[in-house]
Amino acid sequence: MSQVESLQRLSREVTELHDVIVLHRWLQVDLRPFKDSLLWLVQDRRHLYTTHLLDSVSDSLQQFSHGDEDEDSSSSSLSDTILLLEAAGVELPEHLSARLQVVTVAPPTP
Repeated sequence: MSQVESLQRLSREVTELHDVIVLHRWLQVDLRPFKDSLLWLVQDRRHLYTTHLLDSVSDSLQQFSHGDEDEDSSSSSLSDTILLLEAAGVELPEHLSARLQVVTVAPPTP
């Protein structure tokens, strides 16, 4: 399971927490502020991680288009990252999709 999937699962679990719990049959605790804060942290972490992955794709495309890396390893790593993002429901921004199409269509540089 990827980190993005783990964070999505954790987000669902936090959402399913009870809003109020009763301890020792008399102490009522409102968990909504805690739940909201925890959910915000999980979603923020997911956003930071997906942003990191998108930056990684952008950097890989940049290096790939300039011929800075080994073609096989960089394209494999790039494909894995893109598949991970797609599986998590993250769409590539238009500028990255356009660069990806240019890189996949362009002939390899000698």
